[in-house]
Amino acid sequence: MRRIVQLLWIVWFVWIILATLQRVEVFQTDQSLWTDAVQKAPYKPRPWINYAHELEKAQRYPEALVGFLYASDLASRRVNQQPMIASAAQAGVIRVLLAQGRLEEADKYMAQVPRHLRNTYIMGISRMALQMVHGRCTKLVEAGRNILQCKDTPE
Repeated sequence: MRRIVQLLWIVWFVWIILATLQRVEVFQTDQSLWTDAVQKAPYKPRPWINYAHELEKAQRYPEALVGFLYASDLASRRVNQQPMIASAAQAGVIRVLLAQGRLEEADKYMAQVPRHLRNTYIMGISRMALQMVHGRCTKLVEAGRNILQCKDTPE
């Protein structure tokens, strides 16, 4: 009986080591971490936002745009929708469109964002960037102090 218990401990110990080594690979980069998270929770918007953000940082804009759009769609379908999650996904879409130089699409997308989400902090940053690109605000500090000084509609 003692031999069986020792053998089980050894098998358990080897299994723990192998499982740890496998997880270490996932934690090598932020992108591999969020790829794993998206695979494990494909219907949650937060992993998709973080995954798309990593793609954005790697300048893989078409893939990042798909990720942010999917996260935005998931966030809008949730029963207990949290505005900051939806706002983060929508701000990501706008950032990617701006990075690709697709200003008109970014403007149109911003116009589709519900007004109550436009005033969240995350969306405010995207609004300021969009307004600066269009020359509606000359300084980011000025826009940050009073975002209402900037005009929401093109002139």
